[in-house]
Amino acid sequence: MRFRDQKRKQNDKDRCYWCGRHMTPMGGPGVLAKTRDHVIAQADGGNRIVFACKACNELKGNMPPELWAEFRKHHPEWWNLYRGTSFRGMRLYSRWKIDQSA
Repeated sequence: MRFRDQKRKQNDKDRCYWCGRHMTPMGGPGVLAKTRDHVIAQADGGNRIVFACKACNELKGNMPPELWAEFRKHHPEWWNLYRGTSFRGMRLYSRWKIDQSA
């Protein structure tokens, strides 16, 4: 592997897989703390793990990647919801869909 590719791979570990923001060290405080996230929820048979910030990991919950992308697309400041709601994962997505159809 070329040095440039090694450096890029290393830098990717410092950015959230979902939002691309720089993360703080794993186990640290705050919404940008690095966590491990299953791309597809374990309950749905997922086993691929990526690094994600705490906000993405907890808000995404058990949402499939396509729904998480759709949700973020319609909520440009989705990270503000992290402290503003107790809904997570599919409950959050379902609540948003109900509000949109009303």
